[in-house]
Amino acid sequence: AARDGGSFAVPRFRAHLVKRLPVGGGLGGAASDAAAALLGANELCGGLASPAELHAWGSELGGDVAAFLSASGAALCTGRSPFLRADAAAPLPPLAPLAEEESLFVVSPAVELSVPALFRSLDYGALSSAPPDSLLASLSAQLQRTGTLGRPTNDLEEAALRLSPPLTAVRGRLLQAEGMRAAAVSGAGPALFAVGTPRGGETADAFAARFAAESTEAVGVPVRVWPARLARGGVRVLEATRTQDRR
Repeated sequence: AARDGGSFAVPRFRAHLVKRLPVGGGLGGAASDAAAALLGANELCGGLASPAELHAWGSELGGDVAAFLSASGAALCTGRSPFLRADAAAPLPPLAPLAEEESLFVVSPAVELSVPALFRSLDYGALSSAPPDSLLASLSAQLQRTGTLGRPTNDLEEAALRLSPPLTAVRGRLLQAEGMRAAAVSGAGPALFAVGTPRGGETADAFAARFAAESTEAVGVPVRVWPARLARGGVRVLEATRTQDRR
């Protein structure tokens, strides 16, 4: 409605947000909520906006919204996040699905990490100096060839682990005690994601419950774990209840 000057010709609706991502976990929850709201509103309104328009509008909302509007679900972002432009979120080819026996987990220790402290702890001299365009070309080529991005990397991870011994301990348990193929800090943390096969034939749900309980006891802070999956089909409206604007 705001885009056409507030015309009442655009359908009105209400949305109820059920938020399951841990707040402040470094998972981009707020930005992904905004992207989902844009996509859902556009679908409810009959698809009035093109993907390019949604991408451009998402960049005006700030943060990483434009990245979550990437058609493939994966994007290489450059620039300063609060002022990220749509043209600074270059889409990547889709990620390949996990191997049938593997699972994806989100692991969230109840610790706080100061973003300013993280950036003060960074060794800027050790960061990659490769131009964004060459990084995008390299990542795209690897995805096309193998369907994966190899070992996950995060420039903030080393600083986050250094500042939070409990986070270091949880990541170590995932890699060493549980044999996960990968375990990495998401964004500025403290949430981690892990990929691998639970040992002993455990289901993903059973692993999540056991690992959360054992890690909470071992590390001394509450640890929550969720089995997750790679989104493949974008946003789908499951149930829509239209309401009239009563102003």
